[in-house]
Amino acid sequence: RDDMYYNEHDGCVYCESCYEDRASNRGVNNYGYKPDPVFYGKASHYFGIEIECEPKDIETHELAENIEPIMYLKEDGSLGSNGVEIVSHPMSFDYIHDELDWSFLDDVKGWIKSYGIHIHVCRTAFNNQYHIEKVVNFFALEPEFINSIAQRSSEQWAKIQKKKGISNKTARYTAVNQSNRHTIEFRVFQTSCRKDRVLQNIQFVEALIKYCGEPILISEMSKDNFYKYVSGEKDRYPELFAYMGEINNGTSRMMR
Repeated sequence: RDDMYYNEHDGCVYCESCYEDRASNRGVNNYGYKPDPVFYGKASHYFGIEIECEPKDIETHELAENIEPIMYLKEDGSLGSNGVEIVSHPMSFDYIHDELDWSFLDDVKGWIKSYGIHIHVCRTAFNNQYHIEKVVNFFALEPEFINSIAQRSSEQWAKIQKKKGISNKTARYTAVNQSNRHTIEFRVFQTSCRKDRVLQNIQFVEALIKYCGEPILISEMSKDNFYKYVSGEKDRYPELFAYMGEINNGTSRMMR
């Protein structure tokens, strides 16, 4: 029993050799796989992206080859039998927008109800714990707006704090997960295979961190004030600004 290796993807148990062979043949690493991070771009803080999806007309080993070396595939027991998680190495905001090749999105199916996009941000993006608390409390103040941005609501995997107040720093399956040592994880977003939707989510995370880092009280924060902030930075957050305009006009709809 000490030498048994459980494969979350197919629910079977293997010896070490067969387990490694199966993983390498599929191009999908086990759930606990964590390579040494390689940082792409230069910035004071970096983003990590996790996209839960299913391959579309492509084998997983081909998908793995297409996204290397910046990203890799992992198993996740919460996904369907064909599901994989695309995980990126840390990247700067500018690298994501100016240099990352997003063509791999053409090879995946993203619009699956229970699948999501998780965005990690280095803790260095925050001034202190109060800065993090302001972000969590913004979610509590504007849950409907958050769900509109995320294009879903998820009580199971990304629960939004119900009331203003001190956050739970140890709970993992919250909208803003603080249980990781080096990053804060935003878990609310619905998976999409559209580049503009993925960029919109990343821009939302950075814009909200910047907005909450300003000298503003929690009681003064609102979606309207946040929209004004994004409007003033629309050249940096074009996809987010466009989608927030759709929300304000009542024309937004869930799109694959």
